[in-house]
Amino acid sequence: MGNIVGAIVLGVIAIICFVFSYLQFNEKGFLFNEEFTVRIPFTHESWNGRMKACRGIGASLTEKEISMWEQEHRTLLEHIAPNEFDILHYGAIAELKKR
Repeated sequence: MGNIVGAIVLGVIAIICFVFSYLQFNEKGFLFNEEFTVRIPFTHESWNGRMKACRGIGASLTEKEISMWEQEHRTLLEHIAPNEFDILHYGAIAELKKR
């Protein structure tokens, strides 16, 4: 149920963003603009690596703090997510007019 609600909310947000961006982009020389969501597949291992690479973890914590975070994160993933899962990401493309 939570996935359905999340998908609906994300869809509504994407539509609102599209309308606002279309109006603004058209004024500024954008010929085409498309925004969309895409499901990116992850495993526990790949998601842990992705989160660890974020500037809030790998770039700002000490080695000891990273180790503690990683242990806690892996435990959390084992409890809340299947081994393979998708994460919704936002994507956008635009075609510009040369001035």
